[in-house]
Amino acid sequence: MNGGFSGWGTGVAFKAGQTQSDDMQAYVQERPEGTLAVREAQAFLNPVEEIDRTAVPLEKKPAIRLGLYVSLPKLRNLESILVEEQAFGRLFLFFPLFLAFGAAFWFARDYPPSRYLTFSTALVFSLAAFALCERRLLHVLATLAAAFSLGAVLADMETARKDTIMLDSPVTAQVTGRIIDLEPARGGRLRYTLEILSIRDPVLRRPPRQVRLTGLSPKEKVLPGDIISGPARLSPPSGPVLPGGYNFAFGPYFEGIGAVGFFYGYPVGLKDAEQSSEARLGASILQAQAKLSLAITERLRSVLSGDVLAFATAIIVNDRRAMSDSALDALRLSGLAHIIAISGLHMALAAGMFFWLLRSGLALFPGFSQRFPVKKIAAAAAIVAASIYLFISGAPISAVRAYIMLTVMLLAVVAGRQALNLRNLAIAALFIIVVTPSSVMTPGFQMSFAATAALIAGYGAWRRKEEPKEISAGRGALSGFASGGLKLFGGLALTSVIGGGATALVAASTFNTLPAYGVLANVLAMPVFSFVAMPAALLSLAAAPFGLEWPFLHALGFGLELTLTIANWVSELGGGLTIGYVSKWLLVLGCAALFSACLFRSRAAAISCLAVYLGAAALGIFGIGGSGAPDLIVYEDGTLAAVVGDSSLALSNTKASGFVTDQWSRALGLETLEKPSDIAELAGWSTHTDSLPEDLPNGSFHCLAEKWCVVRLSGGITVIQIEDIKQVGFACDHADLVISPWRHSFRQCRSGAYLLDRNVLRRNGSIAIRIDNREQNHADGPQRAKILFETALGQQAREWNSHRLYDWRSGRFDPPAKYVLSDNGE
Repeated sequence: MNGGFSGWGTGVAFKAGQTQSDDMQAYVQERPEGTLAVREAQAFLNPVEEIDRTAVPLEKKPAIRLGLYVSLPKLRNLESILVEEQAFGRLFLFFPLFLAFGAAFWFARDYPPSRYLTFSTALVFSLAAFALCERRLLHVLATLAAAFSLGAVLADMETARKDTIMLDSPVTAQVTGRIIDLEPARGGRLRYTLEILSIRDPVLRRPPRQVRLTGLSPKEKVLPGDIISGPARLSPPSGPVLPGGYNFAFGPYFEGIGAVGFFYGYPVGLKDAEQSSEARLGASILQAQAKLSLAITERLRSVLSGDVLAFATAIIVNDRRAMSDSALDALRLSGLAHIIAISGLHMALAAGMFFWLLRSGLALFPGFSQRFPVKKIAAAAAIVAASIYLFISGAPISAVRAYIMLTVMLLAVVAGRQALNLRNLAIAALFIIVVTPSSVMTPGFQMSFAATAALIAGYGAWRRKEEPKEISAGRGALSGFASGGLKLFGGLALTSVIGGGATALVAASTFNTLPAYGVLANVLAMPVFSFVAMPAALLSLAAAPFGLEWPFLHALGFGLELTLTIANWVSELGGGLTIGYVSKWLLVLGCAALFSACLFRSRAAAISCLAVYLGAAALGIFGIGGSGAPDLIVYEDGTLAAVVGDSSLALSNTKASGFVTDQWSRALGLETLEKPSDIAELAGWSTHTDSLPEDLPNGSFHCLAEKWCVVRLSGGITVIQIEDIKQVGFACDHADLVISPWRHSFRQCRSGAYLLDRNVLRRNGSIAIRIDNREQNHADGPQRAKILFETALGQQAREWNSHRLYDWRSGRFDPPAKYVLSDNGE
């Protein structure tokens, strides 16, 4: 075949003087029925050669027909599909996708793959892709394999580069550090990110380099770059609250945060401490950003107040300190919580509004606009405006990711290319994955790119199918206005449906809930927020240096107050839909289906979606990815356990962590929390006896204050959670399973009862327990019910979990297999 490929990123190579036109693309898309795609694509690769359209169509190749619209071709026709996708320039889009899959595969493994094997595999597939460039199918497969392997290599390199030291055990110490970041926290407190200068009383063998602490504001004013000191409680970041849940230590590891906690009382500022030149430069930049944010907040406070003021500071300077709980709940339940976190929406609105205003303003001067490319000038200026907005907001991670995506698209406009297309999105994803491969495991990355890809693909398909309509000469202004309004709200509804549908599976997997009326809230609120609030915020910032910001601040207040009114009204209609636990395998298949539908243009989209549908069906048929709800859950610190009932969670602790119980409730789809009862209320109980009541009811905890709590599960299994370390002997004598927040010198009770103490829980994380009531046949006769364990960390010996294996007494890391429970409790 003459012409051939010019590479994954450039589409089809043509002969000298030839270009690929829209008519050619339409011809590939709408090829005559019965003509092979490979012959059609060959015509595009050799446009000089003429094809006889009157000739008899080629004979159809046999295919397996599945349904009315899906045709599954034989393997020898895969090459024709590749040719067709290459004609559309779509194969390049799969390179960053497989790069992301490779990184995710590396991060998701229990043990890190061999570095030698990872690098050698990437090298072999890369050389194979280069050597097989003349064999189209093999070249594509080798390139995708190379991208997958390179993703694993990038993940390995980032993990080794970070090498974050994580605190191994909770400790109270005197902490002195330089403020790297300073942001508001709930309750009027501040959240400090500190570069550790010293930790003493006690001195740690493995001190973390950076910590994140909440605390009161010092009596003297401090800014980023200053040094503070004070007594603090430090703890390692927690792991998953349930097996299969999100590991809360993963993100801090790649942010360099080795411990979290809080200050006792007021930290003391030490501004006269010595700093290096690099530290002074970084401190001056951080202080300039902080001072600018404070100045903007003061201007906002001069006009706005209450939740409207808090809303304004949240979307401009990323300060959500003053947001009331009722306002936050209303935004969350209505599906509008995304508008208070500076991300792609805010970046697009700010830069887009600046681009439109500048381009429209320059168009008022015909002489200038005809001599200079005003569109490119406006795009370059919009990048500057987005950079300023990023600086003002403090550059949160979500805003940085959105800034990169937006900058790539605006640079495409400067280069004279189409801004909003899948190729630019792929370039942005490629850049982010190469720099920070760990971001592929974060919900923000997954939801951002899933929603953007779905919107670009969806509106692209709409434009291709849309036919021009003749405008009626007698059409009045009123009817035109009504038609425009319908298109506006219809477009917003379609955007909400597409974006919400694309991110629904990720949101359900991460948060276990979905807003019940999210589409309605977005359709009503987004026009107000997009066309009133954000433009007013942008204009107020532009007018502030001249002291003319007050009319725009009033408009900003009106828009945000109306947005909150809509959020409150929608939230009163009903809360979120509790989805419960979503298998990670289902999430992977859902993402594969989404990106297949978005990235493919040929029949490969239907084929791949069908394959994903069959895979999802197999998950349900064979029960892969989940084994049902557990009978008992134990949190990783041993202070909280819960019995999983049909409609409620029976807790063992009245002072349970609200965050943990909320995670459990949403993951299991149970909203009712049952508090423990006083065991003295049971008949037959006496404080003078060393036994338990015989008629102990099943399914709920009964507690003896400050000593222990007991519950009886199905199969007659008795579980005791101790609060007083002296009660471990009593618990071992009367229970089949003992839960203890203390560290004990023995691994199992002499009675044979299982002991989940601090050693076991620290290395395994939270544990889900199931009771197997099937009768066990042994030589000694039938045995009682069997206890099965599923651990949140299990055999994971990953870098962000390795601190759990460190023993500060010996100064050594324990082997990963020590204290690890198998699924049968051994």
